[in-house]
Parts: sequence; structure tokens; C-alpha cells
Amino acid sequence: MRFPGNKKAGLIIMVDAEGEFGRIPFSPRDKFSKRVKMLLSAILGMDYSIKTLNEMVVLLKKYNIPATFFFVGSLFLKKGDKKILTGYLNQDIKTRYLWNKRRLPKIIPSFGGFIQNEMNSRLFEVSIHNFLHESNFSEPDSIISNSIRFSRIAAKRIGFDPKTYAAPWFELEEPKRPDRIYNILKNNGIILTRFDGTREKYGTVITQRTKKGFFKRRGFNCIHSSYFIKTGIRNRKELEIIENGIKDAIKTGTIYTLSTHETTFMRHGLNHFEDILKIIKKYQKDLYMNTLYGMFLKVGK
Repeated sequence: MRFPGNKKAGLIIMVDAEGEFGRIPFSPRDKFSKRVKMLLSAILGMDYSIKTLNEMVVLLKKYNIPATFFFVGSLFLKKGDKKILTGYLNQDIKTRYLWNKRRLPKIIPSFGGFIQNEMNSRLFEVSIHNFLHESNFSEPDSIISNSIRFSRIAAKRIGFDPKTYAAPWFELEEPKRPDRIYNILKNNGIILTRFDGTREKYGTVITQRTKKGFFKRRGFNCIHSSYFIKTGIRNRKELEIIENGIKDAIKTGTIYTLSTHETTFMRHGLNHFEDILKIIKKYQKDLYMNTLYGMFLKVGK
């Protein structure tokens, strides 16, 4: 790969921004223990508000590092737009939620004003993570198509036109119908995915902090990716893996990606996020940093 400015490697930060959806929807593959954990987080009042997202945005601006944020589309709505959400819920949605989905309009926070005012910057790409964090493998084509369509409508109301997409729970390629979601995305104006593959073969994720290589068939071609699984703590092992991954990318002339959630950095995790940004700045002379779509435009697939 060739990078602008004679840089040696590329780097993309990608964040799933879910707000309350960090705990209320379930994948059909989620174990019962996961559901209990999410219920406890609700009972204990864990903060899934806009606070962590705001502090991440402040830090990215401080270090002048770009990032792509994949928002659950209903979060684009402002408080006065909740009628759109109520209408959407008239569909027969199969995805299971911690509460009855009819309660969602009262539960879901409104991030639209914040996104419009604080993220309208060259540093940030605003993208889609389904409208209600629906499970692609549970829903029919019509629901997924509406999920993308409503997400784009909501984003455009605050001045954004998303071109990229991240599948909730990595549900992008079904073994028997690998093209299904790609075709729906294409028909709804989405041109690029975060990465592809089935849950069993996604390979783009550092699970239990062990590194895996991968080559995507239709998403953006990267060599390394980190997926943070420790929430709210500073983790030296993760920092070591990230730094070694960046070094490998520089050595091999490839792209290193960081894929995570905003809720990962709740509480003390924001210190961890800043530690990550400091590592990235350490290698900035060799790194071409951009958003997912920006990297696609400059470097290509």
C-alpha cells in the first residue's frame, strides 16, 4: 500500500457508539449469563450516557487524531424527533431487548444535538450501527433495509451523510447467505463496511488480547485490529499489543485499526484511552491517520 505524505503505514480508530444500546439489546447467540450481566448493569445504574463519548471527543481533538464513530441510528434523533422512533417501532422487530421495545422512546437518549455541535469536524466520521442495534441474523431483509434507511434519514437531519457501516455483533456474513447484508447495504447507499466474516471467522478482533491477522474480502483491507474487552480500567497488556501492532504495520506497510466501544472507556477507562492516543502520537511521523471512509478515498481497497 502507498500512503499520502510518504507515510509508512495507516491507522484507523473505529468506535461503536451505542449509549443505552450497550446493554439493552441481545444477540441470539448471547449466553444467559450475558443477559443477567446487562440486567445488573441497568439495576446498578451504570452510566451509559453521553458523558464518556464527550470526553473521548475532547481527547481526540486534543491529540488531533481522527476517528470513525458507528452510531446506533436512533441516537441521531433530537428530543423533538422521537415520533420517528415511535413509527419505526410499529414494525415486527425480532431482536430481543432487556425491556419491552415499546419503552425504548422513553429510555433512548438523544445524542443528535451533541453530534451536530461537537462532531462536525474533519476529525470525525459519523457512520451507522443499525437503527436499534438490531441483530442482522434475526431480522428479515425489510427490517434491516429500514434500519439503514431510517439511520441515514436521522443522520441527514443533523447534517451528516453516512457512507460506512459496522454490523452489531459482527453479524455481516451468514454462512449460507454471505451476500445478503452486503446487498442490503449497497441498495441503501452504504459503500464500505468495518470488516466482514462470520462470528466464528471474523479474525479481525483481538480476543482475550491475542493477536490475529486477517484479510477482508469486501470490507477495508487491514492487517491488524484490536478489540478492547476490558472495561473501565488501564491495561498495560493491551497497550503493549497495540504498540506492537502499530510497529508491525509500519514494518510491513499496512493499516492498523483499533475497533472498540465508547462504553469500554467508562470510569478509569478514559485514562486508558488517553494512554492509547499517546502511543499513536509517538509514531505519528510514520502513520497516515484518517477515518474509515477517508482512508478508502486516499488509499483504496
